[in-house]
Amino acid sequence: MNLLSSLKYFVAVAEHASFTRAADYLGVAQPPVSRRIAELEKHLRVRLFDRRRRDIGLTTAGENLLAEAIEILRRVENLPNVARPRTEDYFVGVVGSLDPATLAKVGDDLRIADIHVRLVPDSMASLDDRIAAGELDAGLIVGKLGESMSRFSSMVATDLFVELGVASKRYARQNDPSSAVGSNASSEMSSMSRRIDIGDLRGMPAGMDLSRIASLSEREKIVVLPEDAGLLDDSRLLTPLVKKGIHLRQLEVAVSEFQAVAHVYSHDSVLLCTELQARKNSLPFRRLSPPAFAKRVYTISSNRLDLLAEINAHPVFKRALAAVLGATTNLQHQPDGQTESDHTDERLHPAK
Repeated sequence: MNLLSSLKYFVAVAEHASFTRAADYLGVAQPPVSRRIAELEKHLRVRLFDRRRRDIGLTTAGENLLAEAIEILRRVENLPNVARPRTEDYFVGVVGSLDPATLAKVGDDLRIADIHVRLVPDSMASLDDRIAAGELDAGLIVGKLGESMSRFSSMVATDLFVELGVASKRYARQNDPSSAVGSNASSEMSSMSRRIDIGDLRGMPAGMDLSRIASLSEREKIVVLPEDAGLLDDSRLLTPLVKKGIHLRQLEVAVSEFQAVAHVYSHDSVLLCTELQARKNSLPFRRLSPPAFAKRVYTISSNRLDLLAEINAHPVFKRALAAVLGATTNLQHQPDGQTESDHTDERLHPAK
């Protein structure tokens, strides 16, 4: 049995929901298609199709096989590109939350596009040293809230930003099937695009003086990840929250990501984070309206690779990086939460 050919026939039948239509698509008679599918089912020892309906459907085993079969055929089709002599790859260290599944797919897409760059997860502590030692050719860094990156002379800002929103299991209980954890990819992205007003995070009724209240309930807390602790020291970032009625005592910096996520699951609180961080921890995510916080993406280049020039020269490369980081260029607010003026709400620094 020619397994690759059988997989090709299987995918065609699955996509057309008909042996006859699949045969027309493949340019062969219908009996060979039926025979190949029967051989494949015998080889795998499972039924792949439910033939009791006019438009045949996949069994559970068939559904499980379909995605794998499509990927196998795609990789086989790409073998000529892999076998061709290629120039040496550049290695780029990436500091920030990454989507592993997207990272793997992007790597394949870049090779197909003949862009010789490999993205490698790294840390801020080791990035400069590894570039200097030649282990890495360049670096890509997602900045931190409330922390200026201008002190790093080697860093150059891009026009990519990673927007922050809030994540909480409470959003899965809303009347929105797409917000449920474990939904399919298209529903997940639909859910991810929804926004909530910043004022909805206010813990107490508007006008109530929280400074006179002994303590807030844990559910009213807005948990901040350790990497974003600089938020509490930057009045320009805090002003949009205060203007919407958020009290500073609602903000609580966790000592670790584990503690932050545990607090959200235990107390039904909300976590300030990126979409990728929410997805990694299986938490429904909502963007903020208006957008208030975003982390700028920076590059570090070397004499071996001008990373920013490569990003600007290759739109495919730029889109790939944006996908891996969950970044965008279309923000409707000033970068890093900064406003056009230096106005700071006086409630941020009340008289003692």
